[in-house]
Amino acid sequence: MNWENLLFFLLGSAVTIGTAIAIEAMRLPRLEIRVAPIQTIQFASAVQAKLGEFLHLDVFNRSDAPAWMLPGTANRCRARIRLLMPDGATVFEMEGRWSSAPEPAFTPIYDNELRQIAAFEDRALTAMQHIDITPNEHQTLNALVRFDRESACYGWSNSSYPNWKVDAFRLDIGEYIMDVIVLYHGREARRRFKVTNDGSQLETAPLPMDDFC
Repeated sequence: MNWENLLFFLLGSAVTIGTAIAIEAMRLPRLEIRVAPIQTIQFASAVQAKLGEFLHLDVFNRSDAPAWMLPGTANRCRARIRLLMPDGATVFEMEGRWSSAPEPAFTPIYDNELRQIAAFEDRALTAMQHIDITPNEHQTLNALVRFDRESACYGWSNSSYPNWKVDAFRLDIGEYIMDVIVLYHGREARRRFKVTNDGSQLETAPLPMDDFC
């Protein structure tokens, strides 16, 4: 092989490899996090509350792949949600709960007088939350909830079961910052929102990511 042939071979190989990398890059999922409309749910038989107003987040898998190319699924997506005060002090942090995931199952434990003293999580249902998001589809992520028109709101995750109102996830009237991270494919999607609880409703507004930490 002379130098000219070697040069053409190397250039051809570089073009082939570059094209393959570019195609794979276009196939990669790209997640976007958006606030969904408040969802109001009435609980007919629940003892914890009769009404819940839920703030959800939609996580959308946006594909940039052309029509002829099979875009990629975002596999095993896992989310973390952190609420902070305006000065950056952490209020609480929780594992994200996907709305389509099964509710945690608990087995009650009773004492000798048949009083319930504990409930244990069914690990098969509530082990680390992961979910797949197919191209150009979305999955809904739970965030916050207000029960029965109360002034306080609560973070909503698997740890909220079975009592729903977890003091460690409580948000009183005020302004907060909500950081959301979704991990997938060794990558992450991040979004920051301003959250205002005025005692009767929740308002959100996107914030710049410059100070995200």
